[in-house]
Parts: sequence; C-alpha cells; structure tokens
Amino acid sequence: MNRKIMDGLSYGFYFIIICIIFLVVYLVFFKSDKPKQNNKVDDDVPSEVVSENIKLNKTDLSLDIGEKFALNVTLIPSSGKEVIKYSSNDENIATVSENGEIKGVGAGSTIIVVTVEGTDLKAECKVDVSNNIIIAKDLFVQHERVNLKVGETYQINVTVIPSDTIDKSLIYTSTNEKFLTVSKDGLVTALVKGRAAVEIQSNSNPDAKIRIDFFIN
Repeated sequence: MNRKIMDGLSYGFYFIIICIIFLVVYLVFFKSDKPKQNNKVDDDVPSEVVSENIKLNKTDLSLDIGEKFALNVTLIPSSGKEVIKYSSNDENIATVSENGEIKGVGAGSTIIVVTVEGTDLKAECKVDVSNNIIIAKDLFVQHERVNLKVGETYQINVTVIPSDTIDKSLIYTSTNEKFLTVSKDGLVTALVKGRAAVEIQSNSNPDAKIRIDFFIN
C-alpha cells in the first residue's frame, strides 16, 4: 500500500483517539457537574404531622367545691410536640391549670375550653360545681395524755378525717393559760406545774373536736 495512504490512515486513527479522549473528559468533568433533576422526596426529611382530631377523657364533669380532676387530651394523629392551651369561661366557678387540672371553686356551671396552638382544633368540657363542701367529721391525735416539764414545748399533730376535707384548719384553745399556752398552729408551752388541757376543734365542723390533757411537772 502507498506510504502516503498509510500515513494518512495513521493520522486519522490518532485523531479519532484524541477526539474520544476529549469527549470522555468532557462527560466526566463537565457534564457530571450539572444538577440532576430529581422529583423524589428525600426519605430523610420527615413530613409534618398535622393533628386532625381532638378528644377529651371527659366532656361533662361534676365536681364539689375544692375537688379536682385531671383533664386528658388525645390528638389524632400526634407528633407529641403540640402545645395545648386550657382556659375557663368563669374562674369563679372552676379554674384549670396549664396542665389541664380542673378545680371546683364556686357553685355553678362553666365551660373549660381546650385548643391546640397554631390550629383550629377545639374541644370543650362542661363543668358543674356543687356546694357540697367536704367537711371534717372527726379528728385524731396520737396521744390524748401528755407529760411535760415546766418550760418544755409540745407540737400537736392532728389528723383530719376524711383526708379530702376541704378546710382542714383547726382552732386550739387552752383550758387554763396559767399552766400552759397554745399557739394557733398547735404549739404548746408549759408554764407552771399543774394540769390543763388543749381543746381542738375543726373550723369547718364544730362537732369535730378532740381534747388533750397535759400534766406539767
């Protein structure tokens, strides 16, 4: 074959090789830098949970004055991060804490309103409060006879029955302040030798009372 033809074929072959190399370099270093169009949602990005329903463990509630009840709220669905707000239409009848604890305050009816911040969700609980106040029925002390020396003190501890009595305040009275005195909180002070007593009475029920005899040496 003619040498010129052979040389032309060789040059053509090298030219094709060089073109292929440039094409590969272009595809690798320039074409790959262009952003890929991808409509797929990233699985690592959590979708926002939007609550669609709200339920209360009570929607109609009866309480006595001073009685409490914990209102529980269920959101469906829930992320656990929702902010729940509570309010009372009349705090003279019933109050509600930021945690949903309702307390009867005065006789009557009112509504506790529950909302979810940032949403239109709303629920209500009707509360009827009666004036059946729980009063003390009995008083109990560990010792009804106590020996003291002059100058000694003694703290009276009283258990009010029932334990859910609304007004647990007590009235303490010394039968003879020459021998002993008693503070409004039940602290007895022995003054001179002799014998006296402290009478204890419930503030909510005068019939609930007890007596402690003191012997002072």
